[in-house]
Amino acid sequence: MQAQGAVHHESKGKAAIFINLPGGPSHMDTFDLKPDAPSEYRGTFNPIKTNVSGMMISEHLPKLAQCADKY
Repeated sequence: MQAQGAVHHESKGKAAIFINLPGGPSHMDTFDLKPDAPSEYRGTFNPIKTNVSGMMISEHLPKLAQCADKY
């Protein structure tokens, strides 16, 4: 079901690249730190503030913290 006035564009893509990096940090160690959760549920990294009010990110991603308003 499409909304009235919606424009449908045919996809021209024929391929996709999927990169799986096993062993990388989990979302709980990077973007979903849950600083208010009990210690047994938190990761080992500390959260830092970003340039978006109320949004925090892992201490190991300071450059991403500086441009959080872009994503």
